[in-house]
Amino acid sequence: MINRTLIRLSLLVSAALAVVFLSLLFEPRRRSLNCRTFWTCISLPASYNSEIINTPITENNQEVHVTEVKLPDGTVRFTRQILGRNPTTLLLLLTRDAASWSRDFQSTRRSVYDFLDLVAKTGLPSQELALGILTASADEFDVIKTATDGVPLGKVTVFHRNDEGDTFDYAERHRHDIQDKRRATLAQLRNYLMSRALGDESHVVWMDADVVELSKRIVQTMISHAESRSDVGVITARCEQNELDNYDKNAWAIQSSSRLDETDGKEREDLEEQLTQLKTWVPDLIKGTTDTDLIALDSVGGTLLYLRAELVRRGLVFPWWPVVGTRWDKDGWLGLETEGLCYISSRMEDGGCFVLGGSHKSRHTDWG
Repeated sequence: MINRTLIRLSLLVSAALAVVFLSLLFEPRRRSLNCRTFWTCISLPASYNSEIINTPITENNQEVHVTEVKLPDGTVRFTRQILGRNPTTLLLLLTRDAASWSRDFQSTRRSVYDFLDLVAKTGLPSQELALGILTASADEFDVIKTATDGVPLGKVTVFHRNDEGDTFDYAERHRHDIQDKRRATLAQLRNYLMSRALGDESHVVWMDADVVELSKRIVQTMISHAESRSDVGVITARCEQNELDNYDKNAWAIQSSSRLDETDGKEREDLEEQLTQLKTWVPDLIKGTTDTDLIALDSVGGTLLYLRAELVRRGLVFPWWPVVGTRWDKDGWLGLETEGLCYISSRMEDGGCFVLGGSHKSRHTDWG
């Protein structure tokens, strides 16, 4: 009797485990379990290395210069540079802490190792790349330094800055009542990182820490457009999220700006509602286009964003106040952070804003 009970119990446990395993492997949102290694499958820290990490700098007998200093404003800056290399593209991103890398539904949490793996998959020549990361976490600062050790990037600069301004819970960051403060903080952090990290590079590429996939040669396509067309200064691409074809609602074009010229006496909510009626978002803008097309935009998001470096040197910044409609005695009503970037760059001769057409895209994690 006892044996039969044990057998039945074992069968029930086995069936339950099978159901759990199958639900993870074939979960309804079409993303299978993110098992990089055995350890990541059981949610322990990532232990895998990508191709780019497995190419140590020392194998090429290259001299590496490493410094770590505390800047006058209290920020700690770590730099690792391969001497004799002059990177042409600067890749930038912000992280608050380890949670900034996010995760997909029913998958293990991502880390800087996943980001480095994504960089390797772009196919960009690693020694022509400079990487700049700003984090508010001392622990993450150390993790990033360790993760990039031996990676043959032309230059790696990591900043740890305690002062991150007003902080908000990650899950609440899209609430309308905190967006202005949050995005003003982000704009200033972007400007700080960009001004500190930019050297002699020709191209600046921003990527959100929670972007997990890029279409083939998307960054190379952005660079190619900027090098072949003098009017191109800012480029973005469609960003999707598993079952959402337009994650980045900050990238759009408007039908006619003339209908927004008269702003005096109007409430901000009324103007925003009026603008909404005039917006066309990226998925509709790129319908019927090819991978070689560029479509003009009036606003961009920051999930994946290209900037011509020369524009930055001439003063292009992310506005930390609503720049559209600004008066001497008051702020405007629109144009914080990335949404105001095109408004500024369009005043520059070679600062046109565009989105890649065709199949080019990035993918954001399910969470966020």
